[in-house]
Amino acid sequence: MRLVVATDDNAFWAGFLPAVDKLPPAVAAQIKKAYGRQDGSFTMMPFFDLLALHEYGHSYTAQAGLKMQRHWMAELFVNIMLHTYVAENQPDIRRRHGTR
Repeated sequence: MRLVVATDDNAFWAGFLPAVDKLPPAVAAQIKKAYGRQDGSFTMMPFFDLLALHEYGHSYTAQAGLKMQRHWMAELFVNIMLHTYVAENQPDIRRRHGTR
């Protein structure tokens, strides 16, 4: 399996962010914390970096021959793999977003 992911910000990624000024203040603060840049702009790069790891999880389960009986179960499994990776290898992400 080959996974191709953009490496630069692009219009597709930007389309995933709502208009921050129209969000409730608490939600806007979370978006700014997660995706805000020092210059006031936003980037979805952190999300799509993690999405690539999620997709690799699907590749690994396919290579291992795992057959999930339900689609939601396969998604849950690779999300658990992603969260485990972040917890073990990138704890700064958890600290930055206020999770343990």
